[in-house]
Amino acid sequence: MRKPFYNVETNLRSKHTSNYWHKPERKNCIWTTQPLEFIEFPDSSPTEKTNLFKNLKFLCIKNNKLKKWESIAELNKLRNLKSLLINNNPVILSVNAETARQLIIAKIQGLESLNRTQIERSERRGAECDYLKRYRSEWVESYGPSAQSKPSETFLICHPTYLALLKEYGAADENEVKEQSALIKDSLICVKIFSPLMPDKPILTKKLPAEMTVGKLKALVQRIFKISAHDVTLTRIFKEDDSQKTEMDNNLRQLSFYSLSDQDKIAVEW
Repeated sequence: MRKPFYNVETNLRSKHTSNYWHKPERKNCIWTTQPLEFIEFPDSSPTEKTNLFKNLKFLCIKNNKLKKWESIAELNKLRNLKSLLINNNPVILSVNAETARQLIIAKIQGLESLNRTQIERSERRGAECDYLKRYRSEWVESYGPSAQSKPSETFLICHPTYLALLKEYGAADENEVKEQSALIKDSLICVKIFSPLMPDKPILTKKLPAEMTVGKLKALVQRIFKISAHDVTLTRIFKEDDSQKTEMDNNLRQLSFYSLSDQDKIAVEW
């Protein structure tokens, strides 16, 4: 049976007791220092708060091995978690950077800062509304063939905030969900990302939303190529003619501004 995610100073119970570093001078701060594969608080149900870490406000679990969104959902059980660093985990890299941020915001209701970027009220509302639409079909199916008063335990483990969001915003309209899904699919651009500075690294094919900003794409490629340089340069190379290039030099512009099309290439340099 899995062990809970405890801290060294509160009777840590894990396979590796050296995985966690709790700053003694800051009782509300926990960092991990070695690979962490899952997070679980078995002392509480999916929609309840854990009795552990009642004063914890800041948590750093970046550069770990978290692979499932259920681990992210478990963090909603922390009563006072306000700030989270979670970059460079497999589960985060499984989707584009913008989607990952929205999912985390929707799954952890009290979070105020994510990866050192403040969560504005409008951003949270947008993320939560999109979350309701994204998982509406799964929510409906979770009730099964018989009439039940609540969705399945499996659904709640994956989406513990869903019922609370339903109370706040109401259920998403089915037609609206279908229209949004079609729009999202149509707005994705399939591009090939590579770096001439790393010729041995295979060219990566990514589907990016047209509304994604250049700044967020730069953050994504920094993780992909594992670079820490602040001055990242992105250059669009036209699929029809490799000699035609456009530097994507405005971090606030959306990808659609540069008229990216399927099979275009994006060269990454720093």
